[in-house]
This record gives sequence, structure tokens and C-alpha cells, in this order.
Amino acid sequence: EIGKKLKILDLSINILEELPHDMIRHFPNIKTLKLGRNKLTSLPQLGGKGSPLVTLEANDNQLTVVDFSNCNNIEKLILSRNPLTTIPKSILTLSKLVTLDLSYCGMKGPLFIFTQDDTSIGIMASLLELLLDGNQISAIGGEDLILIKAPKLRRLSLQYNQLSSFPALLLKSPSPLNALDLKGNPISKSTFLAIDGVDDFLQRREATMKKSAATIADLSVCGLDD
Repeated sequence: EIGKKLKILDLSINILEELPHDMIRHFPNIKTLKLGRNKLTSLPQLGGKGSPLVTLEANDNQLTVVDFSNCNNIEKLILSRNPLTTIPKSILTLSKLVTLDLSYCGMKGPLFIFTQDDTSIGIMASLLELLLDGNQISAIGGEDLILIKAPKLRRLSLQYNQLSSFPALLLKSPSPLNALDLKGNPISKSTFLAIDGVDDFLQRREATMKKSAATIADLSVCGLDD
């Protein structure tokens, strides 16, 4: 009976190596599941298409393969510091996902992001925030191979990767991107400011900052002023 009433389950920092495959069936109304800082190599079955799970935190584990194909209601997914060398394909169809954190996962090579309307696989219709800090991503862009379709993407963080350029496609209007962090990449401030579409991006960024009630502490150009 307690399990049926539970909406938040926190199992983080328990040195767990595995969980029962059918664990979630004992918590049919769970909305938040915290599994961070364990030693998990796989995740339990997270429920069917009607699962109420909205937030999953599974950072700092040993996950190499994950399957979210039946987790249609997830809005926040934290998978940072797992050995996931690419973005799992099952994540790309989570239409309600708002925040995705895949920082420090050892991703290498080029990553393809597209914010325009097209016929690509992977329709992340609600994604606003994508965090990819501390990987080894060497390029963003490409129109031939598109792995992410995020028409509402507002914030993209790529600190400490290996980027020496950035695609104009993500800067030009009508791209909605208004927050970008490139700190710790080889790309220079002058190179970034010379990209076609950067003025569109900076105008959107400034407008967003003006709307914010908080004091603006970071006046750098996407972390590239140092």
C-alpha cells in the first residue's frame, strides 16, 4: 500500500549494482526516481506508455545502454557521468522531454543538432535545455545526418569539448536558441563572432536577459571572453 502512494523514490548514493527488473510495478504512481551515484550498469523496466514517471536522475553510474522507448511522459532526464558514448536513440523520441543532461559521458566525434522543421528521426518536440559539457565533441552541425530534432531548444551547454567552429544553422533565426556556453573549447571569440547568424543569436540572448528579473552576472560571449 505504501508503494502505491509513493511519488518520489530516492535511492541515490547507495552503492547499488543492480535493481529488480520489475521494481517500478511496485510504485505505480511514482513521478520522480533518483538513482544517482551508484554502480548501476542497467536500469529497471521504467513502465509502459502510461507510466507517470516525469523525472529520472541516474547520473554517476556505469550505464552503457539505456532504453526509454516506453517512457513517454519523462520531462527531465539526468544521465551525466555515465559511459554513454553517443546519445541513445530511444531518447530522441521523448516528445515531452524538457531537460536532458549528458555531460561527462565520453562522447566523441561530431554531434548533429537541427532545430528546423524536417523529416529527421528523433522529434524532441519539447526539449528546451541540452547539457553536453565535458565530452569530446568535435563538431556540431550537418544536414545529411541529423540525430536531434529540437525545434524549441533554448539552452545548449557545450563547455570543455573540442569545438573549433559552430554551425550558423543554430544561430540564425528562426532558431530559438538564446543561451549557449562554449567555455573551454578551441573556438575563439573572434571566430564565433564572425559566424553568419551570430547577430540574430545575440539579439535573442539580449532580449532574454532583459526579461530576466535576476541580476546578469555573465556578460561574456558564450564563455569565450577569457
